[in-house]
Amino acid sequence: ATIVASKAPDYIAANNYVGGLLAVSPSWFFLPVCLIALIGGMSTGTTSLYGTGLDLSSVFPRVLSRVKATLLIGVMSIAFIFIGRFAANLVQSVSTFAVLIITCTTPWMVIMIIGLIKRRGFYCPDDLQVFTRGESGGRYWFTRGWNWRGLGAWIPSALVGLCFVNLPGQFVGPLGNLAEGIDISLPVTLGLASLVYLALLSLFPEPASVFGPLDPRSKPKTAAVNTALPQTA
Repeated sequence: ATIVASKAPDYIAANNYVGGLLAVSPSWFFLPVCLIALIGGMSTGTTSLYGTGLDLSSVFPRVLSRVKATLLIGVMSIAFIFIGRFAANLVQSVSTFAVLIITCTTPWMVIMIIGLIKRRGFYCPDDLQVFTRGESGGRYWFTRGWNWRGLGAWIPSALVGLCFVNLPGQFVGPLGNLAEGIDISLPVTLGLASLVYLALLSLFPEPASVFGPLDPRSKPKTAAVNTALPQTA
């Protein structure tokens, strides 16, 4: 980065680090650079494609298999990259969109981590696949298939986090300038999601069925009270 900045500052100013690297590299180094870029791109791309294809096939299990969903995502990604880079020049817009997605998904990750800790790592794999099989019910069906505790913490946290985003020239939320131009959207959304979700779990505890068999919380309170009462003749 230092060599590129000193010998090709125009590329750094344009955020074109790859172009700067190619500009300062000798001709014999071109092939190794392409090979490194190809291997690095394949390792990152295959991981991303697999996860995205798996998620898409779980949303539409009757229409898309894992292979079909992965191929569809791959074709769409290639088309989107070429259109965004060469036809419409959407590089900056895609970068902004990625930041907004991270701001919205980060509180959901926090909620899932808190749920994992609160349940002490216990999950029933079979009940997790209820939606994929097109069924209903199970430990995690909650209220008509919706975990309103998680949604009640995630939606407000994501919206508040978007308000604190500060990307000058791209996207500045209504509260983005409260920290003197510093983007504090992630700390805000992380903290808010944690507090709200913990408060909801405390005020409205989850059903006993979501906890493991060795967890005392897996036993209904009524049963615990009945066993504690002395039996009279």
